[in-house]
Amino acid sequence: MKNERFILKPVIDMVEGVRVDKKTTFTYENEKVKQKLNKLVLEIELKDVGETPKSKYEYLSTGKITLDEGVVLQFDEERGYFLPNYELVSVDEALEDIKTLKEFE
Repeated sequence: MKNERFILKPVIDMVEGVRVDKKTTFTYENEKVKQKLNKLVLEIELKDVGETPKSKYEYLSTGKITLDEGVVLQFDEERGYFLPNYELVSVDEALEDIKTLKEFE
């Protein structure tokens, strides 16, 4: 018996996003999120208003993230653009990785 080499089955879920460079600019706004990207700086304003049985609250937070060129921001209509918890690659990049794995089989 000879052991075979296996890989974890790739996740092939498609998500929306944008790969940023120095020329990438955008603004995005909904009820809870206001964002602006210019010269690799993502400015973010988050707001939330609500109430509990005993109180009402209003939450406002702002921040800036300086991005490196080539970073992929994931997009969701509710959250806007955000840094995902995992690396996102294009379909072509994923296929190239799989071709590279084939060489080690």
